[in-house]
Amino acid sequence: MYSQDYITSSNEDEKDIDMILSEINMNLDYKIKLKNALNEINNIYKYRYQEYNQDEIKKEINKIKNNLDNNINYIIASMIKCVELEFKFRVRDVQIISLLICLLESNKNGIIEEVKTGEGKTIIIAFLAIIYCLKGNKVDILTSSSVLAERDSLNLKNLYSYYNLTCDYCRVQKKIYGKNNNFSFYNADICYGDSLSFEGDILRSQFLKEIGRGDRPYDCIIVDEIDNLCIDNLRNQTELLDNFPGYKFLDYFYLYIYNSLLKIVKNYIETKKINKIDEINRIEKMIIIQELDKKVRNFLMENKKAPEKEKIYYPSHLEDFIENRINGWCQSAFYAMFEFKLDKNYIITKDEDNNAVIQPIDYSNTGTVQQNSVWSGLHQFLQIKHGLKLTGENLNSCFLSNLIFFRLYKKLNGFTGTLGSKKTQEAIIEIYNVDLIKIPTFKKSKFNNMKNINVSEIKDFENVLLNAIKNYAIDNNRSVLLIFEYIFDAQNFYNLFKQKLQNAGLKLILYLRNDNEEEKKFLNTPIEPKTIIFSTNLAGRGTDIKINNNLEKNGGLHVIITFMPRNKRIEYQALGRAARKGERGSGQIIMQSKDSYEDLIKLQENEEEDEFNYLIYLYTPKIILFHKFFDLFCEKLKNIKMKNVSEYIIDDIREQWSLFIFNNKKNDNEKSKNKNQYIMKYQLEKKLLEDNFNEFLHNAFPYEFNNYKFNNPYISTKNISNFETLDNAIKISNNTTLGAYYIKLYSLINKKVNNYQILSIEILEKLNELTKHFVIQFNKYLELIDYINKYNNNHHRLDLKYQTIDKKSLMQDLYNNIQDNLNKIKSYKNIYIEANNNLVNNDINSQSNNLPKDFEINIIKITNFNELDRPINKDILNYFIDYGLCLFFNIDCNEIPFYKKFLKEIFIFNDN
Repeated sequence: MYSQDYITSSNEDEKDIDMILSEINMNLDYKIKLKNALNEINNIYKYRYQEYNQDEIKKEINKIKNNLDNNINYIIASMIKCVELEFKFRVRDVQIISLLICLLESNKNGIIEEVKTGEGKTIIIAFLAIIYCLKGNKVDILTSSSVLAERDSLNLKNLYSYYNLTCDYCRVQKKIYGKNNNFSFYNADICYGDSLSFEGDILRSQFLKEIGRGDRPYDCIIVDEIDNLCIDNLRNQTELLDNFPGYKFLDYFYLYIYNSLLKIVKNYIETKKINKIDEINRIEKMIIIQELDKKVRNFLMENKKAPEKEKIYYPSHLEDFIENRINGWCQSAFYAMFEFKLDKNYIITKDEDNNAVIQPIDYSNTGTVQQNSVWSGLHQFLQIKHGLKLTGENLNSCFLSNLIFFRLYKKLNGFTGTLGSKKTQEAIIEIYNVDLIKIPTFKKSKFNNMKNINVSEIKDFENVLLNAIKNYAIDNNRSVLLIFEYIFDAQNFYNLFKQKLQNAGLKLILYLRNDNEEEKKFLNTPIEPKTIIFSTNLAGRGTDIKINNNLEKNGGLHVIITFMPRNKRIEYQALGRAARKGERGSGQIIMQSKDSYEDLIKLQENEEEDEFNYLIYLYTPKIILFHKFFDLFCEKLKNIKMKNVSEYIIDDIREQWSLFIFNNKKNDNEKSKNKNQYIMKYQLEKKLLEDNFNEFLHNAFPYEFNNYKFNNPYISTKNISNFETLDNAIKISNNTTLGAYYIKLYSLINKKVNNYQILSIEILEKLNELTKHFVIQFNKYLELIDYINKYNNNHHRLDLKYQTIDKKSLMQDLYNNIQDNLNKIKSYKNIYIEANNNLVNNDINSQSNNLPKDFEINIIKITNFNELDRPINKDILNYFIDYGLCLFFNIDCNEIPFYKKFLKEIFIFNDN
């Protein structure tokens, strides 16, 4: 069985074909063609295929599928029969009408249809995919989540097999060292997936040159919930984030900024004599952020002038990046501390390594937890706020926006439950060059739109909400879906009403997480009367809440939206959970606001118009321009790779590209309803961006790579043993690239280069000095962390503190190891000095030239961090690997036999 969505339980209230066609906004000639085609399809099914069994219909399909143009109605009739055989229900006439409209010839790129929830979009999409495939195309079907992609592909696999078509779905590919990932699902005729999976694999294919999508053509894409992907998430883009070495060492800046902000706010509250930060207005917040910005910049200047022993070391090649990030970091710190709320904007959950992690919530649209998303900068300050382990900022070197992704395909078809306002429809037509068609429901709507209620006080809101629940669920024996804006609101009202409602005999359900299988269980069976569901917009889009017959008889589900949705589509989607497939149901908005409902509606309309102008006249042309830059960069990079240039040079060039994106691709925070202002803004920015890009190309792609100078010294110290490159890294790293000294020491000793003994001692002494400095620096980290913990009254996790202690401990181990090896060499050297009666000055540097040329220093054993007795977390290990540090040396010094004899004669040594 596929889904109960498509079982026609009764013909009661079903519309006839003439009524359906009368509700479609198309000219009369098209309607006549549609009606004639539908009648022919129904007759073919009734008089030819209705009694066919599985074998008979398969034989018939093999006869007709190769002459599709002449047999299109036969193919559609055969699909009706295949669905009946597989799923035991009859496809509705309105579904066939919807399919036929999608197949109409048009000078546009495709057709987008509004098909209400519960009207059978999944089968329409499957039929459309079959026909496109029989025309020789590969078809991608885009769903709103990977879970739906897997579900639909598995459920429809047998249906596609009637036509000898293969079907599969995108899987998340994990990197397996030394093995190719399996992307065989892209060989299927029909491939289901979500935007993150499709876009990520395109980037892997085109940019990273991994297998990814391979050479699968961009023939046709069919999109479910297309309004969500094409408009609400138009500004979303898939990014393959690069973990370039060096960015993990910005931790001190995050801690210093957060710590400083705490002190500034504390002083501001005491000076202004206010109770809490919520009483500070927008202008005062900007003043606080500006003061914080100034304090951080002063710290940077003072740190440069400080004595070497007192400095905080940070990667010198990131100075420009840090300068450009300070204001953004200061704003992010403020938002993290005061604006972003747990269970509103984000949740804390566990990752695969059992670490507590921040995960954003798309609260304003779908209510879903965005498991693969991070906020650059803001994420780090939220981690500090809750005492979680700090992760480094990652740079984006390759990206693909939803806008460009859809434009890759020759044919675009989409379906949505609601096209929304006129402005939204204009935006879809303008951006994607498609026709829009509204498909009527197969039954007359029985939705009862109740009067919206807005109260000004929170106590009145609680009472009105509770009375509404009692009215529908207790007095009328119905069920209620409450949709809150934020997770914590749903949780709070669940706890507030729980005892009262349960005492009244009501069943309560809390549905807050799309990644929680336990919470989703209630969706598997029809709900009964007297059920109250507390949820967010997670239940407002794409969630099929089934109701049983008793609940339908009593009036069905009642939906209450407890906030003002940011646009009409979100409102209609939420209310659309009730009265599905001709069932009875009702809905309304019950909210609390000091503003009048009329003013809020006006604000909603203004914001929607402004968003339209912004998307059309500024965002779209800018994103197209950046993708043009990206294509040119990829072409340049491809040409460089053909010269067999080192991968480390490629990585360095990619980092420069990432920094170009960061420095130039800023968000536009200022909005205006005047489209001419957006047009003018883009024209001004376009010339500057083009000039910046040309300058970047000139600097990032020198013609001669033999003497390539790395911009990021950490890239050159991880695996390169060329002395010139290492010396350049040491020169530009400003004492932070321990790995450059480390790798150079290892190479000197192993290669036994000229004068390596003297150079090895000098490097060991420098490493001894630097590792000691970093141990002291970690103590300063811990002081900042302790102040933050004290401010939070220790009511948050200690993961960050333990992470820092582990880093300090491992750096201490390295310091001890380097000191031990240095002392060992000094000991041998001092014996030689004594043997030569050079006892005047025991300073080994002044006597280094007296060393015998064949005095040997050997590395007899290397111990990897992973071989230590105590376990080391992966994030700690990666931190040190980024430095170019991942092992301990065990150095041995040997004298040749002559010196053993010489020493023996002087000191009368004994062989034992």
